[in-house]
Amino acid sequence: MSAWGAGSRVSVTSSAQLNIDSTQNDPVGGDISLDGNAILIKTHEAIYYWDASRSHDYIALLQQPGDKVPYIHEHQGESVCWDATDSGYYTLGEGKNEPLYHYVRV
Repeated sequence: MSAWGAGSRVSVTSSAQLNIDSTQNDPVGGDISLDGNAILIKTHEAIYYWDASRSHDYIALLQQPGDKVPYIHEHQGESVCWDATDSGYYTLGEGKNEPLYHYVRV
């Protein structure tokens, strides 16, 4: 069993310079799909996608340019996650009564 989800502490020691465009102190959020085959990284202005189906070397993948995917700008939008079936992703801005957006994966 891997340390992920096993109740064990996991130390992340690698770091990467992301190949994204940003004018702010980004990224602010990210997620790896349940099957491990896709990565989302969120900045204040955009969401970037990487296809990891050929390699789960995430650090190497993040050195390559990501593809921008649909995103409706949110006030203090700092979260992104895959849905439970990896068929789309959610975003949510900080604050009271903020809308939860769902984007269908194409």
